[in-house]
This record gives sequence, C-alpha cells and structure tokens, in this order.
Amino acid sequence: MLDFQKSIQIPVFINRPESLRSALQQYQQHLATGTAFNKGQFDIEFVVQEENSTRRLQFRDIESEHWRKLAYIAYQQGPESWTFKDDETISDDDELYVSEAILFAISLQHESVVGELLNTARAIVAYARKYNDTSAMWTDDMRVFGTEALFLLACHNSQYLTLLAQFFIPYWDDEHAGGYSDYLAYFVHQHGWSRDVINAYIWCDNGAMRYQMYGNEWESDTHYQPLGDYLKANPEEYRWFKQALGERLQSSPKMLYSESSDFDNADPVLDFY
Repeated sequence: MLDFQKSIQIPVFINRPESLRSALQQYQQHLATGTAFNKGQFDIEFVVQEENSTRRLQFRDIESEHWRKLAYIAYQQGPESWTFKDDETISDDDELYVSEAILFAISLQHESVVGELLNTARAIVAYARKYNDTSAMWTDDMRVFGTEALFLLACHNSQYLTLLAQFFIPYWDDEHAGGYSDYLAYFVHQHGWSRDVINAYIWCDNGAMRYQMYGNEWESDTHYQPLGDYLKANPEEYRWFKQALGERLQSSPKMLYSESSDFDNADPVLDFY
C-alpha cells in the first residue's frame, strides 16, 4: 500500500468545462467541511473519467504547451529537487500527487472555468488561514497542498498573486516545508516591483516569506532590489504603498505567528517595514 494514497477520488471529464466546474465545486465542499484532509494529510486526488474507467491525471493531459510548461515550473520551485519529466507517465504505484495543479492548468485553458477556479483558490486560502499550521496541510512527506495551484492562477493574472501570498501563513514549518519562498520570488523576478507584486507583499503575513521575495534566507545579501530601496527611489509608489497597506490592515487584520504571540507588543504596521 502506498504511504500517501488518497482515499477520495474526484473524477472529471477533462475536455468538458461543466465537468471541470463540478470537480472544483466538489473540492470546495470538501475544504469547507474539512473532509479534504485525513489526520492532517491531503486526501483528494482528481482522476480522469473515461468511458468505463478512470485513470490518474498526467502532465500531458494539459493540451496547452504554455500551461503544461508552467505546471512543470510550479513543481521546479519549492522544497525538493524535481527530477520527474513532464512527458513521463504517473503510474498507479507512483507516490506522486500532482493532480490538483494539473486540474488547475487544464481549467485555465477554459475562460468559462476561471470564476470557479477563483472560488476554489479562496477556499484553499481560507483553509490554510483557519488552521495556521502546515502540519494540517501536507500532501506527502515533502509538499503541502495548494501552492502549485495558486501559483498557476497567479501566472494567469498577477492580480491573483495576493491569494498565494495569503496562503503562506505565519505558522509555517520552515524546517520541513522549506523552499516555498521560491514562489513569490519568482514573480518578483518576472514582473519586478509592480503594484500586483507589492500587493502580494502587503497581503503576506509570513515575515520570512516577505523578506525572501528579495532577500536570501539566513543571509544578508539579496537576489533582487529590496522593496524599501525601490520605494525610496519612487516616492509616488511609496505613497500608494502606504495607502494600500492601510486599506489592507483595515479590511483584514494581520495574522500573528500563534496564539502565544505577544499581542501587547505586536506592531503589525512596522512589521511590513
């Protein structure tokens, strides 16, 4: 028996937008009720519905070369050295659980499904922020759920990068779930300090993840221009930053690391500086 086998299979006709929407709605329901997880382990796999059988989703099921490439890039980020080739077959006995991201990539080929993807992304973020603990978010022994899917949605439109930023909760296990800062840093290097990217910084409540959008972990040097330097050089953008930060904190308070955090001495505004 596989160590991380998923007990809930959601079948989907991958060429039918209505079936994609239905699969996403079922996923949302599982997230809302908590049944998407079993003892802190993600317990869902999306499978391809064929005439009289089902099979595991494959990277090659993504017809668009653009989205197939981005789905593969999504797994090249993060905690482990990714050696699986996108043209390899994921067999039934492979401990490889990538169906969530593949479903998102396939769905992004259909504009009529994007609205349901957004609903699903919000449900993913809501689950993560409800528990604020990566121990409740594992897909297997290396990766947490949701990240690659949210990454792909942000590739579709950088406006949605704030969802990925919100997903990176404060109580993140950096030791066992390291490397996830790669995802936000990817967009800094792709877009620079655009307002969408700065907004992701503003909506991320994990201080280490924010720093690593431009800085190197455990080091004082940087891999990109620090946001502070950019804002000093662009006073108009700094004025916008202050307004956007204020609006964010008024609409959604900053999450702290844990219930044992020192609330009296916490300064959520200065944390972003």
